[in-house]
Amino acid sequence: MKRDYFRPLIEMQKLKKYFLAVLIKIFLFAVKSCTFVFDVRLTKNKRLEMSNIDRSSVEFPPEVLREAQEIISRYPEGRQKSAILPILHLAQNEWNWLSPDVMDYVADMLKIQSIEVYEVATFYTMFNLQPVGKYVLEVCRTGPCMVCGADEIIEALEQKTGAKLGGNSPDMRFTLKTVECLAACGGAPCMQVRLKREGGIHKYYENLTNEVLDDLIANEWN
Repeated sequence: MKRDYFRPLIEMQKLKKYFLAVLIKIFLFAVKSCTFVFDVRLTKNKRLEMSNIDRSSVEFPPEVLREAQEIISRYPEGRQKSAILPILHLAQNEWNWLSPDVMDYVADMLKIQSIEVYEVATFYTMFNLQPVGKYVLEVCRTGPCMVCGADEIIEALEQKTGAKLGGNSPDMRFTLKTVECLAACGGAPCMQVRLKREGGIHKYYENLTNEVLDDLIANEWN
């Protein structure tokens, strides 16, 4: 009887600990998000110095501006935010990465707050929040590719390009990243490469080996 009497109290204590853990995680996530926004503002000038983007030149060329306006016109007045993803892609194709000033420019164009653009740009790994190289190498890191040697491919790319994972090569020729499944499990290990010279399109490469990498670096990525 004594054990049955105290069991609800014990279960309640467990629930309290569980909810406390959840609240702590929510709090830490909120702090992390606020820290990012604060960091974006504090490092705004520093990041611009790293790029070739002139503060006064953050404006689409006429032909890109017309394309952006056409995209925005597809949505009703007051719903311009729906165009945020394609507009961010246009911006990244134009400047190669999304600096704070570029994101502010997109926010003004869509008549929304800058934080609404930051939220989207930081959620999707396809958007670059710092300067990247001429070729952005994105190696698949999910199960099948890992089993088939993705780790070895990443290590080989680090040695051959001089770019560490998550960073750029000293000559800004390469940026090395990992991504989630590229839906090419039959050709594992695989990667996609963003080609700046071709308007930011991605090209897929499958069945990667050391020899394939040597050929790509010498003959295609130049």
